Amino acid sequence: MKLKRSRKIINLYGFDKGEKLEQEITNKIGMRFKPIPPGEFMMGQKDIAEPVHKVKLTKPFYIGIYAVTQKEWENVTGTNPSLYKRHDLPVTNVSWNDCQEFISALNDLEFGKNGSQKCRLPTEAEWEYACRADSTSMYYFDHKKENLDDYLWHYKNSEITQNIYVEKGVINKRLFEVNKTGRIPHPVGKLEPNKFGLYDMHGNVYEWCEDWFSDYPSETVIDPIGIPKERVKPCRIFRGGSYMNFAGYGASAHRDSRIPSYKGEVVGVRLVRSI
Repeated sequence: MKLKRSRKIINLYGFDKGEKLEQEITNKIGMRFKPIPPGEFMMGQKDIAEPVHKVKLTKPFYIGIYAVTQKEWENVTGTNPSLYKRHDLPVTNVSWNDCQEFISALNDLEFGKNGSQKCRLPTEAEWEYACRADSTSMYYFDHKKENLDDYLWHYKNSEITQNIYVEKGVINKRLFEVNKTGRIPHPVGKLEPNKFGLYDMHGNVYEWCEDWFSDYPSETVIDPIGIPKERVKPCRIFRGGSYMNFAGYGASAHRDSRIPSYKGEVVGVRLVRSI
């Protein structure tokens, strides 16, 4: 399977042997990925997720520019479990277990049943590193100077925008009758991206990560991949907040978790593609 590639080639600092990555890659079903360089950052945030600790990521990776859309999920599985159905909305009502099945099917589609298993969920550290994009405050933008509504869908703006979408014919008015709050998820990529070129890392829908939930260490960690199940609560991490949460739940460091079989109208997924 041949990937679509941009003409520009970049060499991100820290790659072994001068390794080069594409500025962007697009897979067989149209999912777009951006390269994330290796590096280190302070994971967590005071009063949000503590202890704040240093994390070193030694390997570059690609991550989805958007959350997985309903069209992409349906192209792989033939089903659409989302409550609000539209091809460019993020898929929702998917459990961590469902995501593993989707990933397995996607890898088979791209690389063959005996081929590479490059697509996966991001680790929690990869997710926060990609979200922050070198920022150190609550969000990847300056929320004290800039308008929150330009960067994330949250409880206070998702209802207002629904009215606008109905007027423009983007969504069907019947959705008002489904959600008592009048709030809905929104098409991916409509707000401002971070410096890595990633959209909706704050708000819209939560995104599953690979890790089991566990308390943070205080010491520096390298390429953390989560803790074995028997040592932690039996819950998997998801990140990013949603259209049904207040904006603070979308902070870069905010954590939440549920059992792997949990499904909710505010939980979706974004994929990582290993090098």
